[in-house]
Amino acid sequence: MLAAHGDFTPDQAALAESLARVLGCDAAEELARRFREFGGPALLVPETHGGIGLGSVEAALVARGIGRRCSPLPYLGHLVASQALVLAGKAEAVAESRLAASLRTNAIALRDGRLGGRADFVLDAPGSDALLLRGQDDAVVLVRRQANVTEEMLVTVDRSRRLAHVHLASASVERLAIDAEGLSSLVALERLLVAAETLGACESLLDSALAYAQERRQFGRAIASFQAIKHLCADMAAELDLARSLVWSAAARHAGGSEGAALLCAKAKAHMDEVARTIGRGAVEVHGAMGFAAESGLHLRTKRIAVNRNIGGAPEQLRREIAASHGWVV
Repeated sequence: MLAAHGDFTPDQAALAESLARVLGCDAAEELARRFREFGGPALLVPETHGGIGLGSVEAALVARGIGRRCSPLPYLGHLVASQALVLAGKAEAVAESRLAASLRTNAIALRDGRLGGRADFVLDAPGSDALLLRGQDDAVVLVRRQANVTEEMLVTVDRSRRLAHVHLASASVERLAIDAEGLSSLVALERLLVAAETLGACESLLDSALAYAQERRQFGRAIASFQAIKHLCADMAAELDLARSLVWSAAARHAGGSEGAALLCAKAKAHMDEVARTIGRGAVEVHGAMGFAAESGLHLRTKRIAVNRNIGGAPEQLRREIAASHGWVV
């Protein structure tokens, strides 16, 4: 298990190190092959069904590593969908499919096991052959690729994030046996993974800012010695440290299936999204004009942060959910 402040077990630390080596490849096809061999897509699938059988903490660790590199891997949607199949007792179907997922409630359920309407912002839909969707009645369904299922590709600022609106014209579906508690766990997992990925992007941004401040010289000395730069970097580090603790606390709570895990995952994502804006802006300010240059790589991470803000619910929406769960007037 993981301590609230992020002390990892030797196995978890080894997992993170192995992932870093896998993600060191820039060729897309080779990266995808290495990630499959690493076992990323089957991380949450039980060993009895050919998976690795790990939990939410390890899944969040992988998401953080992907966020640090801004890797274009179909991970988030696949993992949420694979966990849904595990919960529904259909883990054997995970190995057969490239999966995508959307837990937004805007698909229209029809009678006789058919679904119609539009599912918005389906994660990793391009290239997938099965979709996990949530109907208006909170039914969780699996949709196989068929003629009456079409995609509308979405172009966001983050070109490495694969999203699509999926149109369903009375598509046949398989309803999964997932109750309200299971659905809540799936939503929480999505939010946790997005928060962990944003955390990784922010850690990379802060590392870049600190390294640049130590090597960039003005007036005969490194700008890291300037009081304004010191304060800016210290503020970013302090903000990130608190957010990091919240993310890993949520991961540990979700892994243990503890009461309040869904609420803590919502809090972690909402806070991480807000801190990410501070880190992104601060990293660019430390770099000065270089912060706007493609060579710095900052734009990749700030774009990933911007898109992640709206996946699984924007902070404004999450705060309303949190307030409502406490019985506060919103």
